[in-house]
Amino acid sequence: MNATDASWLIRQLADTAVRALVPAVLAALVLALFRVRQVSPRLAVWTGVLYAALAVPFLRLLLPAIPVRVPARVLAYARPVYRTGGAGGIALSRIVAPKSTQQRVPTAVWCTPAPTLTTPSATAVPAVAGLVNWRGRLASLTAPEIALGGYLLILIFLLVRLGAGLVLSLRIRREAQRINDPGALGWLRWHALAMGVDRIPALLESAAVTVPLTIGVWRPVILLPAGWRDWESAKLSAVIAHELSHVRRNDSQTKALALAYRSFFWFSPLSWWLESHLAALAEQASDLAAIGAGAEPGYYAEVLMSFFKAIQSKGARVCRQGVAMAARSGRAQDRIEKILSSRGTIPAKRTTRLTALLALPALPLVYLTAVTRPVLVANPLTGQPAAQFPAPPAPPSPAVPPLSPVAPLARVASSLPPVPAAPHAPLAPAAPLPPPAWAGQPEPPEPPEPPQGGDDGDWMINNAYEGMSFAVVSGKSVMMNGSDDDADTVRALRKKIGSDFIWFIHDGNSYVIRDAATVERAQQLYAPMDELGRQQDELGRQQDELGRKQDELGKQQDAVRVKVPADLEARLKKVEDEIRRLGPDASQDDLGRLQGELGDIQGYIGDLQGKAGDAQGELGRKQGELGAQQGELGRKQGELGRRQGEIARAAAKKMQGILEQALSSGKAQRAPQ
Repeated sequence: MNATDASWLIRQLADTAVRALVPAVLAALVLALFRVRQVSPRLAVWTGVLYAALAVPFLRLLLPAIPVRVPARVLAYARPVYRTGGAGGIALSRIVAPKSTQQRVPTAVWCTPAPTLTTPSATAVPAVAGLVNWRGRLASLTAPEIALGGYLLILIFLLVRLGAGLVLSLRIRREAQRINDPGALGWLRWHALAMGVDRIPALLESAAVTVPLTIGVWRPVILLPAGWRDWESAKLSAVIAHELSHVRRNDSQTKALALAYRSFFWFSPLSWWLESHLAALAEQASDLAAIGAGAEPGYYAEVLMSFFKAIQSKGARVCRQGVAMAARSGRAQDRIEKILSSRGTIPAKRTTRLTALLALPALPLVYLTAVTRPVLVANPLTGQPAAQFPAPPAPPSPAVPPLSPVAPLARVASSLPPVPAAPHAPLAPAAPLPPPAWAGQPEPPEPPEPPQGGDDGDWMINNAYEGMSFAVVSGKSVMMNGSDDDADTVRALRKKIGSDFIWFIHDGNSYVIRDAATVERAQQLYAPMDELGRQQDELGRQQDELGRKQDELGKQQDAVRVKVPADLEARLKKVEDEIRRLGPDASQDDLGRLQGELGDIQGYIGDLQGKAGDAQGELGRKQGELGAQQGELGRKQGELGRRQGEIARAAAKKMQGILEQALSSGKAQRAPQ
């Protein structure tokens, strides 16, 4: 790779990093304008900024460029560019007239592909000698080559570090032990059901971690430290809710993508800030999720402080040498303050709607940010269009004497042949941009509207195929490709004809086909859809049955009761009598004895609550299983709907040939008025 290639690659990296700042600035302005202070929408917005920054380089490679006309005087003193921007792309070049020319020729900026000008070396050095004389090669390195080498060294270091972290997480996961404690698993299932987590992660125990962690990019798991069995039930519940919130938002995947973006664009301050800010917002969002799951803020703050102390005593979140996973103590105070001042969380549905509202204007902006290219369109001195100036000269022929690599640009310009006097042909108009990948693709058929009348029959309206509008009427079944107005026409014809027929529109005229063979041929095209419809009805019936079972389990959860011992009332009455006996004055021993009796009763009631919670957790587990079955049925219904759409599109395409054949054979007649 020579200096020109290195310089071009560095410019591309810098250009991509600068373009990524556009969605970041937009996100900051929108959040400030709407005064968004809640953690969940801020996390969603900045996660979208990360995905936009990752998409910019791919959009630049895959999508056609959109030229933006820029006045040439803006870049009148720009450096000459002698390298094309790519095959078939638009390049900018500056052509300088020789000094010996008496007539002053203004500097022209061309909007046509420019040739690649190369400067031959003074002596032809063999490649083998260049490999041997490596010291001379290092001494001759240019600034772009040195900069690119430094970039690659840091990139390799960061990628190796990221890969080592992923390998270590896999090793820790493989060595961890699965937790089978009923209480811990009950909390896991309970919070998973409450948060809407479709796939419940595995709950593991590892001596390698000092605090709870969620690891795994594709299939995350929750790791608890070895001493988790000594925790209180409330602490265990809060911890599982916190980590399960990470799983629901796919924070591990977002973290890995942020680290990958930081590795490739380590020179951009946005990459470092975005990775750190997303990590902080994810922790705050999970803290609020734990509080929303029932943890008392003051108690949860104490739990969090105990984890920070454990990290400080061990030095890292993972007890492995060479692993840089130490927590940043500077965030501890911020998280504690957020917890103590929390006022609840935004519901998930509201967060999704708010995020979608903020993302709508961002999508076209990201697209334009990635694909726009500035194009100079006028002469910087005269303001004349570039197309009015002569064509750029051809590259120098081999007969031109070789120049020294350090020759000034004036010698390069003077060595070029004189500028020809013939005017350049006008530029061809730019070809229109190709349509997006999704343009012209048929959309899945919309479900038919419910019939207005009781005898209207079964209608399936398909608007996916752009051809002649038609309808195949078979008894009470109507397979139609058209609009709502066409449906009204077909309803009127059914009353007049009274038998099976095909209706269609050709050149603005309405036609009817009553030939039995043609109608049967059309019906056979849609026959597979009837079987798919019956299968969908069966899946719907099964879903209704599962929904009924879930409602029954919900009623059972509400009706969960535990047997209260008969002596509980007597123990409470005994405490009440003791309070009356003490009267207005009581000694410290009396109060201590009374407090002990009340503590025993509270512990007894807590055990009863635990039994009720276990029963509800088991019912919740069953509800989760039913929900998984419903999800599978929904997936099957979606697959059947996709197949129905494919059959409808294929049948509509074949129907065009049937209709044209009926027209040519005379089987199609004008529809009755």
